[in-house]
Amino acid sequence: MNIEREQIDREMSPVRRACIELAGEDGDLTFFEGLDAAIVGVGETACSRTCVVYDRQRCIEILEALVGDAEEYFEHNVAQAFIGTNTPLFLVWVRNEG
Repeated sequence: MNIEREQIDREMSPVRRACIELAGEDGDLTFFEGLDAAIVGVGETACSRTCVVYDRQRCIEILEALVGDAEEYFEHNVAQAFIGTNTPLFLVWVRNEG
């Protein structure tokens, strides 16, 4: 391991490190910078594609401190961004009352 890789590992958030461990060596995860506090885990599609899963509402809450209209910014610049085959997913919680 070189010095640059050691620096990256030291600075990586615990939740990001946990996602990488869950994805395993073959997991090629893509993260949105600044939104680690909204990560809820990783998901896998039927095609065995592993993605980081973010809490949509928490992402918007984080962005509220940074941009004027956080919801509009999220929709146009985050949720609709395609950044490769492992583009993250955004979870919308549904309350199950049954």
